[in-house]
Amino acid sequence: MIGVVLLLLAVWGGQAVYSHAVWAERLTFKNEPLAWAIVLYGFAASVLPIWLLLAPRDYLSTFMKLGTIFLLAVGIFVVLPALHMRR
Repeated sequence: MIGVVLLLLAVWGGQAVYSHAVWAERLTFKNEPLAWAIVLYGFAASVLPIWLLLAPRDYLSTFMKLGTIFLLAVGIFVVLPALHMRR
């Protein structure tokens, strides 16, 4: 639960970082360093065991995906859009 709450706060707080000039500049990478970061991540992904690489990230993203699907389903039942099938 703590991880999900922190992940939601990070997603929501991203707009504050983006709108802040100093933080946005520090966290915006140029093309070449970003390309090297992707290369390093690709190397790490190829040598690390799958349980070590994906476990923390996928565990939290699974809850986010399931929560999104659940909220979308609830939203459909709240709005009750008119559905028409055409031939």
